[in-house]
Amino acid sequence: MNQRKQTYRKFTHVGTYLKKPISEGCSGRGFAQSRLLTQWPEIAGAAIAKIARPVNVSYPKTGLGAVLTLLTNGANAPLLQMQIPEILRRVNAVYGYRAIHEVRITQSSRHGLAETPANFDHKSPTKALSKESQEALDTLVSDVKDDNLKSALTALGKSLKQKPTLKRKN
Repeated sequence: MNQRKQTYRKFTHVGTYLKKPISEGCSGRGFAQSRLLTQWPEIAGAAIAKIARPVNVSYPKTGLGAVLTLLTNGANAPLLQMQIPEILRRVNAVYGYRAIHEVRITQSSRHGLAETPANFDHKSPTKALSKESQEALDTLVSDVKDDNLKSALTALGKSLKQKPTLKRKN
């Protein structure tokens, strides 16, 4: 008897599709843990993430350990310098061992080498939700009975509607 193997379509986390491109992009800059880039505010803390961001992890030819390079502006460099022991502790907690032995601070103006100013704030700009969009969103979630699920779906819908649209340059 020929039995057909059943296959089921399951929901897949978006992270499984994005894991490979993110890891490739991160490893090109020396980041073995992509979480250092993607979850920097949670790792470093809100105060540090507001004034600095990681740009590179380099591995010296001699000796053990890596060097984490942080970008900040000149006015915040002394404040960041005082926070280096805490940064080392938090970053190495992500790796699970003392992978980073040194933190280097690179100072740049907000403009730096880029065309647009560097943004150390990790909040994305949002646009206001129109009345029609809000009503459409309320209509979509009106049949949901669970209040927690309803509020989560409403928050998701708002964030998707408020996300700024990028314009392509031709």
